[in-house]
Amino acid sequence: MGEDKHIDEGKEAVETPIQNMYSFWYIKRNTGNKAVSESYEKSIKGLGDFKTVQDFWKIYNHLVRPNDLPNTMDYHLFKTGIKPMWEDAANRRGGKWMVRLRKGIASRYWEDLVLAIVGEQFDVGNEICGAVISIRYNEDIISLWNRNADNNEACYRIRDTMRKVLNLPQFVALEYKRHDMSLNDNSSFRNTTLWRSDKNDGNTRENASGGERSSTGSRFSREKFDKSSGHQRQAWGRENKRSFYKSEGNDGGHHRNSSTAKVAVLKQTSEISRYRLLQTHRHPTMEQQPQKIRNKGVAISALIRDEQERYRMHDPYLKAALDETYQYITTKVDPVLTKVLEEVLLYQPDQTADFLANAVRGTLNLKKYNYVELKRQNYFDRKVRHLMVLATNTAIRERPANVQDFLAELFEARSKFY
Repeated sequence: MGEDKHIDEGKEAVETPIQNMYSFWYIKRNTGNKAVSESYEKSIKGLGDFKTVQDFWKIYNHLVRPNDLPNTMDYHLFKTGIKPMWEDAANRRGGKWMVRLRKGIASRYWEDLVLAIVGEQFDVGNEICGAVISIRYNEDIISLWNRNADNNEACYRIRDTMRKVLNLPQFVALEYKRHDMSLNDNSSFRNTTLWRSDKNDGNTRENASGGERSSTGSRFSREKFDKSSGHQRQAWGRENKRSFYKSEGNDGGHHRNSSTAKVAVLKQTSEISRYRLLQTHRHPTMEQQPQKIRNKGVAISALIRDEQERYRMHDPYLKAALDETYQYITTKVDPVLTKVLEEVLLYQPDQTADFLANAVRGTLNLKKYNYVELKRQNYFDRKVRHLMVLATNTAIRERPANVQDFLAELFEARSKFY
């Protein structure tokens, strides 16, 4: 009995409580007619509740990642007691912020948003209700629900914090829609209000379209908005992106605010999720991990201090450069190669240099090209540089304390070609 009591006390010692209790839900939507609220309520299924960091990872580590979900399927993370429905009492007067993502990148953004919510990083009191990731045929949509759509100060703070925790470039637009409007038009993603921020002479200008929202101290302009499809017209895109790429002052929104206490603990315990299986995308349970990892929650204050120091190591100029090339990298470089490269960074960092060298050789297929001609056109150097930026971006997120050593490995690998 005494031994069992000692074991129970040891388990309690490593439990790290979080501020609110949360629940995971999922729903597989019908591809035909829209379901009425009653059938929707019956279709949504609970996946589990958690009140501690350890319980969170036990559930999250065994969920299929959004990138691997079938189309028309949604994940929901909501405070326990709040149903992910427009009609719920906590949601009825609220709304949601949305960001549309191209296919293939939703898993990373969803994980960043979930950690920020569970870690209470938004600092808006009880305004946050939950979040949704919606997998669709041509895009994936992340939504963050708040309690009161008329509370402008809280809405704007949520918008700005969401942009920071997701590390979104300034030209990426966010959309907002009130739940009462969704009830009226029976749609989630049409007839939204579009918000886009850009830099102009050092002052931030917020542009709103498709709605009547305004804000003190900001200038607003209206833009045409395609309400039939829910997408903004593309006329503004190229100019804004070029100005963003050329400007060195667009780094203000790219800092990852990881100093919040609970987020620090979550990031420490996230080492559990690094043991990924490439084929199944499943993760071992807490009990299957080494004792060293199971005891991560013991010295909370020390972990927080360590995390605060580690996540201050961000070069704003480097972050801007990484964001600038991210879209190009993930579309032009073989997606299988980038996936394997991320796995190598996570599990075999000591082999990164050799892997990168072989990967670049395989990507360029040097046997089919004249090496001197490639070098003269700078094509070869650009390909290597894009792969290095992708690898560095992953290293900053996963191993920020070792970025300098990691860069040294990359440059050493690059030097093998010259």
